[in-house]
Amino acid sequence: MAHIDRRNRGGTIRYVARYIDPAGRERSKSLTRRADAQKYLTEIEAAKLKGTWVDPKHGRTRFRDWHEEWWGSVVNLRPSTRLRDEIYLRRYVVARFGDMPLDAIRQREVRAWVAWLLAQGLAPATVVKAYQLLSKVMTAAVDAGMLAQSPCRGVPLPKVEHEEMRYLNPAEIAHLADKIHPAYRALVFVGAYGGLRIGELAALRRSRVDFAAGTVDVAETVNELKGRLVVGPPKTRASRRKVSLPLGSWRSWPTTCGHRAGPPIRCSRPKAAASSASPTSAATSGGRRWPTPTWRACASTTFATRRWRCGSPLGPRPRRSRPGRGTPR
Repeated sequence: MAHIDRRNRGGTIRYVARYIDPAGRERSKSLTRRADAQKYLTEIEAAKLKGTWVDPKHGRTRFRDWHEEWWGSVVNLRPSTRLRDEIYLRRYVVARFGDMPLDAIRQREVRAWVAWLLAQGLAPATVVKAYQLLSKVMTAAVDAGMLAQSPCRGVPLPKVEHEEMRYLNPAEIAHLADKIHPAYRALVFVGAYGGLRIGELAALRRSRVDFAAGTVDVAETVNELKGRLVVGPPKTRASRRKVSLPLGSWRSWPTTCGHRAGPPIRCSRPKAAASSASPTSAATSGGRRWPTPTWRACASTTFATRRWRCGSPLGPRPRRSRPGRGTPR
């Protein structure tokens, strides 16, 4: 049963609050005022009833020690994500809070730390990621009964502004493919029109390419971790997909993967297309001269912005004859 003992040592009055913890052990705390001792016992009894009581000695654990214990139990992380988080934790989180006890890390210390990171010139996205990792560590401490509550609450974070992306137009993509080494032409077109990540492009195998259907199967990705390449599954389940490519994109594959080119794409206006043929395309297509506008048209057809599969302007819509009587529509 909780009670308060009054002690007089050398003329100094102290009040010792004693209580029984959930494990059945007696604990005590010395205070200078009886009112403070009574308040302390009331809070302890309320925490025991709510199930939020925390052993005070756990709060005196250094953040560095708890981080090592927690990090060793973290699972289900991709190798690249684990390496990134490890760098963030070591460089920004442990460097600041490593020698502090867990219960000494208050909300005001976290706010000051976030402001200090911004003052160092770090990008807002970096600051937010470092804060999120600190919050994970402290939340895990709460779940493990090391703390009563996490200090990572109500902390204002910088706004992450997404930079505007610049996309190459079909003419720029074709120009880049003409300038790059022939062995990498397929990499340019598949990356531009397929939307694959660089790791997915690097892991693409010949067996994943279906030339008849004009598709590539995205099933693997490659990441560089500490100087070595690691092959693994795509980033998310949605990343495991089959991508259809424009028909013109296969024109760059004969010189890179040994696949023989199929018949040229017929243009609705062959004269206009032949006059705009690229002089460099003949050297990379087995002597045939493929019109450069084919890329532009195929990309437009893929994204449903044009009707024709060539670079010629849109022609008039063909007239549909009216069905006669008795003819099903």
